[in-house]
Amino acid sequence: MRLTKALTWTVAVSVAASACGGTPSAGSSSGSESASASGSSGSAGSGTSAATTTGSSGSTTSGAADTGMSTSGGFGSGSTGQGASTSGSGSGSVAGSGSTGGTTVIPDVDASTAGMTNASDVDAARIVATATPDCPDGCNTDASYPAMTPVGTPMPIGDQTLPRKLYIENQCSYKTWTFTLPQSTLPGGVPYELDPGQAVVLGWSNSFSGRIWPRTGCTGDGGNIKCTQGNGPDTLAEFTLTAGMASDWYDISLVDGFSIPVGIIQLDAPWTMSPTYVPGGPLDMLTQQCGSPVCAVDLNPGCPASQQLKDGSGNVWGCKNGQSANGGHGATAVTTYLKSGCPTSYTFAFDDPQSLFLCKSAQQNGGVGAKDYKVIYCPTQGPVPGFP
Repeated sequence: MRLTKALTWTVAVSVAASACGGTPSAGSSSGSESASASGSSGSAGSGTSAATTTGSSGSTTSGAADTGMSTSGGFGSGSTGQGASTSGSGSGSVAGSGSTGGTTVIPDVDASTAGMTNASDVDAARIVATATPDCPDGCNTDASYPAMTPVGTPMPIGDQTLPRKLYIENQCSYKTWTFTLPQSTLPGGVPYELDPGQAVVLGWSNSFSGRIWPRTGCTGDGGNIKCTQGNGPDTLAEFTLTAGMASDWYDISLVDGFSIPVGIIQLDAPWTMSPTYVPGGPLDMLTQQCGSPVCAVDLNPGCPASQQLKDGSGNVWGCKNGQSANGGHGATAVTTYLKSGCPTSYTFAFDDPQSLFLCKSAQQNGGVGAKDYKVIYCPTQGPVPGFP
């Protein structure tokens, strides 16, 4: 997702129309996007990217913050007609998912508590991809949900007079450091350390456009923090609030790669899962509007050998992506692997129909709609993959 504040909204409407059951011509695309990025080393990532979105209704050029990694972005790309329509019931349900007779029973979701329970006893869904030279036995045979810690009462930080609240919760069993772009999002503009089970609530602007991500194994203080992940890639939680169509836009992005499981929980507006949604397929209107995407599976153990990133002790801390095909329009073996574990996350630039979430903004809709969000590290996987 490329975060912009001046998108061509007629193009955006076509994206939403596609995700909401529109009928674009087969394989058509109403827009295209190209992006380049460069960044120097730095604990907070100093890179910037420029994206150009071109659609049938016009074109817009905008700047967006990056983590210092070279990447392509697909937020607001205006792509349509992507992702094959799939029907039929799925298999391999997570233990306790309530699947009966081949049909998943989908409960109502309480967004205010979703992702908060301790899920360390949930058995992993074993996802085995086709054998490749990098993964002769198939990827992700060791995929699992990380150990999780119950979260305590959030501590207020930053300017609490701002109109929105962003909750950040470390449900992982290890310390994390939160990074943001823009850096000024956090008090003092420096990464924020969270112990296991610690949570904060941050005052948040209605006009926020940026990204939030966790890192581990960090040393130093202030603006001189160095982490195991270096300059990434990172699992990104991306937001453009009051973006367009009187809505907030948000997503989880693995376009650079994967590091730590991350989820976004929308707290205010009601949401219902469509019974026709197929994990990994296009998001229909009911599922896309005000949903809460999560990437809960630890994708590092089964990452293809050529894409593994390791620390000095040989431990895999990340899974590098950057392998999307056709200028970011198509999937590859690497993006397919990432999508298999986190089906509602961006894995290539034009992955909009499967990964972009919109929610009507209370600020733009008479006080009714989305206002506050949670970003959770090591979120809980619910009965439907990609959701809490």
